[in-house]
Amino acid sequence: MLKNITWLQYFTAVFLILVPYYAFLLLRYYKRTKAGTKDDSQRSYEDAHQEEQEYTEEPDFDSIPEDLFTQAQELIAKLKAFLIRASNEGLEREELLVNVKSHLDDYPSLNIDAFRPAINEMIVAECDRNSSVTLSEREVDGLWE
Repeated sequence: MLKNITWLQYFTAVFLILVPYYAFLLLRYYKRTKAGTKDDSQRSYEDAHQEEQEYTEEPDFDSIPEDLFTQAQELIAKLKAFLIRASNEGLEREELLVNVKSHLDDYPSLNIDAFRPAINEMIVAECDRNSSVTLSEREVDGLWE
């Protein structure tokens, strides 16, 4: 059977099969890159470098004094109690922010990377859960200053 097919017929058949296949691939993936969407295989060096710079290392909890953990627990307990009370009393947004700031000002030693993000997250979560006032992490982070 293979003796009946010439090389010209073989290459013609391969050409007729491969041209539409590669044309399909070209059109499909050309549209994707043209639209500006990037998958992981198309990430540039700059994108990867920017993500690397945004990464921050985890704090070393072994070097943190034990009394700071106790202070953090006290602050969290006070804030939770205050936020529940504020929810029951229906405090306004500005009054809530002032009171949260005063609680945070009582513990300036907790304004470090090891505790600050967790405390901010807890405040936002408690406000979402208990209060009609919703706060963003950015707003709460600004209260530390």
